[in-house]
Amino acid sequence: MNIDLEDIRPTTHQRVMDLVADAGIDVSDWGNYKRGPDHAASNPKYCYEWAFVEPEQRVVLCLWFDHMLEEEGYVRQRHNFRRFAMELERISGKGTWAKRARALDTAIQDAARDKLPLRVIICEGEIRDVEEEGSEASRVHRRLLDPQPWAVTAYDWMTGDAVLTRSASPNAFADQFTLAEERSASAQRVAVSGEKFVRDPGIRAAALARAQGQCEFCGERGFSMSDGRTYLETHHIIPLSEDGPDATENVIALCANHHREAHYGIGRQKMRETLQAKLRNRS
Repeated sequence: MNIDLEDIRPTTHQRVMDLVADAGIDVSDWGNYKRGPDHAASNPKYCYEWAFVEPEQRVVLCLWFDHMLEEEGYVRQRHNFRRFAMELERISGKGTWAKRARALDTAIQDAARDKLPLRVIICEGEIRDVEEEGSEASRVHRRLLDPQPWAVTAYDWMTGDAVLTRSASPNAFADQFTLAEERSASAQRVAVSGEKFVRDPGIRAAALARAQGQCEFCGERGFSMSDGRTYLETHHIIPLSEDGPDATENVIALCANHHREAHYGIGRQKMRETLQAKLRNRS
């Protein structure tokens, strides 16, 4: 897939309300304020927000063009708006920004949990340094509604790390870490000590998307979960404990049986070589 970020750089300045409406969000309430319907687009209750949600229907996010990356043939953004909100809450005078960041993180959660369609309003302009004392709000000079859909392709429910991908479908797959993160998000949090390996949720999501629900060793399809997702387990061919990279060329999606065999089977060294060859052949 050939991607050129310049193809989606905004070239005109369109109103937020119009773009939100074009994305399928009901904007009829925008006119319900003291200046009346003729000035609906400048309603401060809505026009400065970063996220818009039609419950159980769709999500629209305002994202900066300068934060977009080209990765593995896709345009992506990697964010942690939960952490960003916490940083803003510690800065005097940034309470409103913090609320918008919290709302954006909640919108991403809604899209991830309910597999909602995601549309992106791409913004370009002056991005202010929020840590700079007395800094003003960022200023948008150009914006457009991306005609291509986006999706939340990875969300870490424990940390808030999110991967948003252009021209992708909402996550149809899950692995063992996805389920652990979802359980932790709904369970009581407890303090723990010690060290653990950090796994990039975007790398795992990329491996699951590449596998398309089929074990990359035996070809058998993973089992279907009650919510419609297909379950496979992600595996580092060279373990992180042996300094293997947390990268797509080292992470493979396996059925649960072959994942256990890759760790504990008598032929695990030979299996490691086979898995490495399979990924090389798919690249």
